[in-house]
Amino acid sequence: MHLTRRFVVYRLIAAAALLLVISSCSSTPGKTAVVSQQQQIQGQQQVFTLAEKAERSGFYQLAIDMHKSQLDKYGNSDNSVNGEHRTALFWLYRKNQQFTHAMALLSEAERRLPLSHVMADKQQQELIAQRYNGLMNWRCIRAVSLLDAQSLDDEQANSAAAEQAWLWLDTSPALNNQALQPQFNHCYSLQAHLLTLRGQPDLAQQLYQRLLLGDPEHWPYRYNLALSYLLKQQSDKAQALLLPGCQQSTCALPLRQLLALSYGLQNDQQQALKWLSPLSPAEQQQQLDIYQQFRERLNHAAGSL
Repeated sequence: MHLTRRFVVYRLIAAAALLLVISSCSSTPGKTAVVSQQQQIQGQQQVFTLAEKAERSGFYQLAIDMHKSQLDKYGNSDNSVNGEHRTALFWLYRKNQQFTHAMALLSEAERRLPLSHVMADKQQQELIAQRYNGLMNWRCIRAVSLLDAQSLDDEQANSAAAEQAWLWLDTSPALNNQALQPQFNHCYSLQAHLLTLRGQPDLAQQLYQRLLLGDPEHWPYRYNLALSYLLKQQSDKAQALLLPGCQQSTCALPLRQLLALSYGLQNDQQQALKWLSPLSPAEQQQQLDIYQQFRERLNHAAGSL
């Protein structure tokens, strides 16, 4: 582990530990001071900020533990910060391949309620919005759960699942050029993905561009936009997007692999191998074979239009 990365970890852990110590001292028996709700919310917001930093540094389990500690302690409190922790924890669990834990954050009713029922009940909308930092986040969670049920072998069923997922999201402000709200960024990314599946790559690219403009340092937005270019066989655009911020020594591996794919689509094996250098020779060849198959599929799809 590099010294800088280790320093980031120690700072995050030390800050989290300090918050836990302060929190435990405030609840020690015999203490007469009572922490106000406002102080509680401020403490939760501090933990939320630290968890975000941990996630962005790649320490997903540390971020999960931070969010979970707040929900375990204050989960029944009626405040919006719990919704932020709950929603962030859902996506972190998914990022960490803990899908069962993610869905367990929803109550049985929240997993099954029809959208039409909720949209007709103002009180239900307010309750769900509070629990998930906005009604849109809950709708997004329900949409992605439909996509989770997809099968690699059933294209017709997958298409139907994607259409049902779209119904949960198609009223988002993102689709009528209203300003994006950061707490719904996961939903906007999912919308862009669904737009691609629905054969609307231009709209998907516009949405990815808006997300990247709002948060240029979040490399997954750059990755998704570059991938959308490659799906339209626009390798030059993908390279122009990735190369300026992707020096060989600092580029995240998924971005390197995407750059390699862009050169693979141009049949430039030398440049593709340059960006696959962290991999073993066997892994490099496996990637090149995948790129060849990808290029053939794109060419076949273009020829069938």
